[in-house]
Amino acid sequence: MAAGFQLKKVAISGFRGYGEKSEVIDLACPVVLLIGKNRSGKSSTLNAIEWALYGSEVVGKKMGIEERKGWQVVNLLAKQASVELVLSTPSGDLKVVRKTGRSARRSGETFFYIDSRGNKVTDETKLWARLGLDAKDFMSSVYLHQELIRDILVTTPSVRRDALDRLLGVSDLRALQAALGTIKRSRYERHIGDLLEDLEDLIETRTQAYREQIQDAEDEGREIGLTKSEFSLAGLKKHASQAARQLRQIAQKAKLKLEPMALPKKVNEYSAFIDAVESNIETLRSENPAAASQRDLYRKRGRLEELSGEFQHSLERVQKVKDDIKKLEKRHGSLSRIRKKISELEGQEQEVKDKLEEIGGRISVVDETISYLEKLRSKRPQIPCPACEQPVNPARLLSRLKTVKNQAKQSTQQLLARRDSIREEIRRLQRTIDQLQELTKRKLPSARADVDSIVGEIADEIGKRIKDSDDPTVLIDNELARIERKLEKNKKVLKEYNSALSAVEQTLARVELIGRALQTANKIRQVESITKSRQWQSLRKQESKLMRVLDDIEKLSLAVGNVHTRITRGKLEAARSRIVGYYRMLVKRPDFDTIEIDQRDFDVYAVRNGKKEKVISIFNQGDMNCVALSIFLALAGDQAPDGPGFVMLDDPSQSLDSTQKRRLAEVIDRASASKQIILATMDEDLATYLTKKVAKRKKIYEFGDWDPQEGPTIVEG
Repeated sequence: MAAGFQLKKVAISGFRGYGEKSEVIDLACPVVLLIGKNRSGKSSTLNAIEWALYGSEVVGKKMGIEERKGWQVVNLLAKQASVELVLSTPSGDLKVVRKTGRSARRSGETFFYIDSRGNKVTDETKLWARLGLDAKDFMSSVYLHQELIRDILVTTPSVRRDALDRLLGVSDLRALQAALGTIKRSRYERHIGDLLEDLEDLIETRTQAYREQIQDAEDEGREIGLTKSEFSLAGLKKHASQAARQLRQIAQKAKLKLEPMALPKKVNEYSAFIDAVESNIETLRSENPAAASQRDLYRKRGRLEELSGEFQHSLERVQKVKDDIKKLEKRHGSLSRIRKKISELEGQEQEVKDKLEEIGGRISVVDETISYLEKLRSKRPQIPCPACEQPVNPARLLSRLKTVKNQAKQSTQQLLARRDSIREEIRRLQRTIDQLQELTKRKLPSARADVDSIVGEIADEIGKRIKDSDDPTVLIDNELARIERKLEKNKKVLKEYNSALSAVEQTLARVELIGRALQTANKIRQVESITKSRQWQSLRKQESKLMRVLDDIEKLSLAVGNVHTRITRGKLEAARSRIVGYYRMLVKRPDFDTIEIDQRDFDVYAVRNGKKEKVISIFNQGDMNCVALSIFLALAGDQAPDGPGFVMLDDPSQSLDSTQKRRLAEVIDRASASKQIILATMDEDLATYLTKKVAKRKKIYEFGDWDPQEGPTIVEG
């Protein structure tokens, strides 16, 4: 990974698509993917990083991006936007903090950064100097967006030239040459006499503007009770002391500890004092014991209402089990009665069984007798019975026995049907016994145990032992009524507390108004001192020297132009293999196997057999986007060796087909070897290819449904 600044972590709240709750995203990884559909918060995340670094420089019309006109920085449902960005550098971590709010009293941004030694710096230009890039350079050489693709390929030569200058890191040279070119010797020779007069007029105009600002501050001060005499260092100290005293009284009453607030001894110290007081006000609002008590009461009220519902539900469950028992007993009788009925049926079953055995015995004898009689050769009218030796008629006896056998079979069938009916009734009654036992021995005790458990929870919540004779519902209602009374009391306390804090803010507004006016008065003195300085007096004697300087400026302008050309050519030549390599990986056109950038008109040409064609004349949109991606990824980050070692890509796959998306993933894998990649995309195909093709360690954040109040839903994949 290249040396220089790397993104490590960002915390965002209230910024564009983000809600008031701070979202912390860990960026400490070679490749970070932000994946989600449109309007899920991905671009807001990238915008938050650039806003933290450059603030108002990337808002509105300054960047020349159409969608930035009328840009809403603070979320419409938030009070302020805040971004805290941590960058890792070769010398240690650097933390950048930028905030802005809706307060009419303080319309400006709050900005500072803390370097690796713990020094707090409020001058954002020093951060830009450390990065080695201004806002436009950052937007052209670190942050890839669709407007940059357009600028590289399809806009006017001057815009293409500026975009490539920033990618190459030579925009300062171009700007210097342009600035030097505006200084024409002939013009200054004619107007040198007017120059100092113009400067004097400018000083007077600026002084008058400052006086008007002071007058406006004094007019505004009268409306809030300030006298003109209070617009002094003594007045500043007086109201600052009052604000600090008011705040300490509130903190003492609330039993809260304040952070140190150094009273301003000089005019330039008032801003730090205001920041300290505002920080303490924010702490007092958030840590107010009454507010904490209020939150606890709301929680307790909600829990009691929930327990009340659960208690009623558990009682209903007990009653339902009882009702089910009553229904079964009404239909079948009690357990003892059912068991008695089963015993009676078992007796009846035994009687049937005995009859079946009796009939079975008779049928056995009858079958043997029939078999004997059928075997007789002669059916003489009279033979002795083999059992009793009485004379019988065989034929008549055989007929009688067969009739008896048939009657026995019919009786057996009837008895079997009767037995089955009895058995089925016994089984049905046994199932009823099982149901009653399930209800009485398991479900009813379980339902009653739930009631007891909930009663126990109610007792814990209200802090009182509940007897069997107590009605939990009434106890809950009584506790809820007590909570409502306490809530009303807390509301009054909170109202008084917030009113006291508002009074501090009003005093603080006076401090700021006085401090601003005093600072403006200092500016007047500084401006007026210019015309009284020795340098100003000697300036009028330097006209001839100025003419010589103008000669030198013309020579310097020419020299800067030569240096710019030499550096541009050198950097383009050094990056040529990377540009062509990325192009060939992405486009793979056999008819145009390479591209080059013309240093005169800054057009990008496709090359075939030594002949050149403008890519915008022959390439489709997808191929043109691939060309722009090749140039950006090859040049991005090379302009400041100790500056940003990362690039941010916002939806780079627009107009690319599936094959080009796969190739883009391979290119990003190659590019990630030299710089940290932060990429946002809604393209599921590209996300899949990146996951599979990029070999570097990755962090993947999936952005789900966006909520106007809460902001994006972010899940680390």
